[in-house]
Amino acid sequence: MSCTIRRALSVVTGSLAFATSACTVATVGEVTATSSAALVTGGVGEAGGPIACGVRYVTLEGGASSRSGCRSPSQACATIQQAVAVACPGDVVLVGAGRFAENVVVDRPLSLVGAGDATVIVPAASSPAPCNDSSLCGGAASSVVLVRANDVTIADLTIDGDNPAITSGAVVRGADVDARNGIATDTGGLFNGLEVRDVTVKNVYLRGIEASSGGTFAVVQSRVVNVSNDEQAVAILDTEGAGRIEGNLIVDVTAAIVTNRSQGTHIAGNTVRRAASGIRSDNAGLVAGSSPDVIENNVVTDCAPDGFGVWSFAPYLPVTVRGNRVSRCSVGLADLGQSAPVHSLFVENQVDGGSLADSVGLYISTSLLQYGSSNVLVHAAGNTIENASIGVYVQEQTGFTAGVDLECDALMGDGEAIVSDDAAVTVGDRPACLLPAVVRN
Repeated sequence: MSCTIRRALSVVTGSLAFATSACTVATVGEVTATSSAALVTGGVGEAGGPIACGVRYVTLEGGASSRSGCRSPSQACATIQQAVAVACPGDVVLVGAGRFAENVVVDRPLSLVGAGDATVIVPAASSPAPCNDSSLCGGAASSVVLVRANDVTIADLTIDGDNPAITSGAVVRGADVDARNGIATDTGGLFNGLEVRDVTVKNVYLRGIEASSGGTFAVVQSRVVNVSNDEQAVAILDTEGAGRIEGNLIVDVTAAIVTNRSQGTHIAGNTVRRAASGIRSDNAGLVAGSSPDVIENNVVTDCAPDGFGVWSFAPYLPVTVRGNRVSRCSVGLADLGQSAPVHSLFVENQVDGGSLADSVGLYISTSLLQYGSSNVLVHAAGNTIENASIGVYVQEQTGFTAGVDLECDALMGDGEAIVSDDAAVTVGDRPACLLPAVVRN
């Protein structure tokens, strides 16, 4: 006897097996995994016996408790947490349409999959701002989904930090926000293999999606909307991890994408609108054995007043900023200081200052803001910068050196093309220059 289960996931996170001789898990458009185990068991039922591994179902009408293990749509559980509690490692928890008020803790490898926009998880507890120095606040913060395991996939659902049934008084752009975080990894261990795919996170106070354990991760094809104006708020944050942030849409946030002490993150194909900071790499490569961050082919538009588009801060390894398009931001591209003698690259980006007052296309500075100053060295090649007050601004603090090589960059329609505070700026051609090495106002 054999059985087949089809599920629309991009990866097979584990084999699903029942009390049959050969149960096949077929993932649509992907490879097939087969288990010949006679019986794989997960949690323990109400009668004390084992529960077979496999797909777990959650519906608003559910109520089967742990007796059935949520193993069929007709015997679904009523809460996501209940299904997680009985799941085997590698199981799929399928959440049906409806609004589920829960703070879910995922403590084992599994896939949490919704029914698209029809599946909405809101926080059961309201605690958006219990502290001002961390995201989890020692466990006091309300996180809609908290990840405490390796190999967790969250896909095809919406997380809304505003539960209309409770009131916090923390209003963000008209939403009474109850959740401090949308999706976050716990800080109590190293968790690898987090994947967030096709998820909407909205109306949260501090973190939309946070990979903070130092593990590997991927945040792809997702949307983060309306994160608070708190100066520490970030839509997608990587802390000391290595992974991918690709193809996401981020709107109305303080900082859209931040990597902090990254071990090597690829940030590509994202769209950011109305952020104070679009995409930022902080202290990249601090951890031994890291790879450089690469920021490429993103679109950042309509920054908040005095906002930055794409920038690097104090890297230990050279950050590559390539093929991005930035428009109507006070500062389009920037590199502020360096923590090691590296040579950051800004290549073939397009910046349109939108004729904003006091705007800068490319800003290079030895300033580390409130952390002092350091030397900085940047190579800018093949960029197009137009309609800014200053095309390229190079700034030095006393005792430190800023050096910029400009090669094949086109500066057009700027109030001033290049402004240097006694910094070293060279302009040159290369033999196979694809863009004209021209400065014109």
